[in-house]
Parts: sequence; structure tokens; C-alpha cells
Amino acid sequence: MALYGAVAGAAAGFVLDRGTFTPTAGTGTVTTALGNVIAVILTMDDVDLTHMFNTADASGGTAPQFTWTADKPTTSTDVTPIPATTPWNLVHWVAIGTL
Repeated sequence: MALYGAVAGAAAGFVLDRGTFTPTAGTGTVTTALGNVIAVILTMDDVDLTHMFNTADASGGTAPQFTWTADKPTTSTDVTPIPATTPWNLVHWVAIGTL
């Protein structure tokens, strides 16, 4: 659901889109209602040892989608990220971009 009006705190010409997804793999793509995604913010409802970290890549602001990764620590004593596994957590996203 894109927000096409002026948004406080967003530079002129930028709009927001937002949504949620539940991963089923360690990486994926979300297509937005924006013409170009400039930046993405990800948050989670909950955190489990099987899905602790999320990252997003806006692809340089040249596409209407962004890619994401979901990771977990390698072990309880090694926090090096490796692909997450089930159970997955609900991920909320906000994308900033242009139409």
C-alpha cells in the first residue's frame, strides 16, 4: 500500500510503501508499489535463534523491488550470520522511493 501524499520527514518527491512477509527461505524479493526503491527498513514481531537478523538491498534505487536475507547465528557462541531456518518470524518493511 503506497502512501502517495507528502510524508513528514521524507524529502520532496519521495513516497513510502509498506507491508509484511514471512520468509520461507534465507533470501527473497519483495515487489513494492513504488517505481524505484531507494531505501528499506525491516523489523520483526519476534526473534528466535532460528531467525534473528534481516538485511535488505534496494538495488541502487533502480527497481520497484528489494531483496532481503534472513539469517541466524552459526552457534550460540559464534554470531557469524548463516541462512535462517524455521520457525520464521513475521517481517515488517517500509520502503522509501519514487513513483
